[in-house]
Amino acid sequence: MTCISTLSVRRIPAQSCLILLGLLLSLFAAPASAQDTLASATPEEFQMSAEDRDDVSRIEQYLNDISTVQARFVQASSTGEMAEGEFFLSRPGDLRISYDPPVPILIVTSGPFLVYYDSELEQSTHIPIVTTPVGVLVDEAISLDGGEIQVIDISRNAGAIRVSLIKTEDPYAGIITLAFTDAPLALRQWTVRDAQGVVTEFALLNPRFGVEIDPELFTFVQDLNSNERR
Repeated sequence: MTCISTLSVRRIPAQSCLILLGLLLSLFAAPASAQDTLASATPEEFQMSAEDRDDVSRIEQYLNDISTVQARFVQASSTGEMAEGEFFLSRPGDLRISYDPPVPILIVTSGPFLVYYDSELEQSTHIPIVTTPVGVLVDEAISLDGGEIQVIDISRNAGAIRVSLIKTEDPYAGIITLAFTDAPLALRQWTVRDAQGVVTEFALLNPRFGVEIDPELFTFVQDLNSNERR
């Protein structure tokens, strides 16, 4: 399986493609067929009700109040691939996603960049955080509507709220949906639908909020001689 992005072209393992599709969707060019697929799911203008605006405001406040999160996660794709690992978030700016073997991937922020490291290929890729959906989680001031991000749908059922978002300047790049439990409000999952129509779900398991996290976890160092990274 081959992934092609506007950043680079290289052959990577199929499981790595799953991760790239989930986190780098805004870097992928959408062919005409994919645009047609997303066009049917992306309203040109979503009219929010008063309840919608209240919920968006609550969610923005909740996200901006988060200091740290630590959790196990399960990631599943509509293509049938699955992965597990550890998730760490320290706002603003710091994120670490470490996948369990045999997936050879580490994703970590390093300054203004998101570093994608494949230990199997011994290659690292640095991507500006602002060009990825990760910015929704690590921005110093999170705003879900009216700027770089646009709300295209809000749904509620069984004590849960789901908010679907697109990039304002590139609505056909993909859709990211944040899922929260309500009363109290808590982030539990996000789902990405990329330009090819592949859906990737990333669910947090027993997340712990406001915990102390070692800052070294957000430091990327690649030893080219020993093939180690941290």
